[in-house]
Amino acid sequence: MSKCLRLMEAEEKKFSLSQFLTEDNGDNSLQRERMKKLMREGIKHELTVRQRTCISMKFIDKMKAEEIADELNISPATVYKHIRVGLKRLKKLQYYL
Repeated sequence: MSKCLRLMEAEEKKFSLSQFLTEDNGDNSLQRERMKKLMREGIKHELTVRQRTCISMKFIDKMKAEEIADELNISPATVYKHIRVGLKRLKKLQYYL
């Protein structure tokens, strides 16, 4: 795996979309529910189909980039690009939270 891909994977580990959408710490639950709803809407409406698929497979299904690449018949670098661009688009939503 190239240095660039390792750095991107390390960056992804800092953000756990599946944890954010499923865990509840008990604090600020109304605000958290609002954020979850906005994130789900953002995932549905702001991402391309390929970005949504890659992000879902990575964070929800816990698949490795190589596994996703094999299943979608694309390169691991393309998987990382879809994930990186998709997360970047989702992070823009934080201004609306």
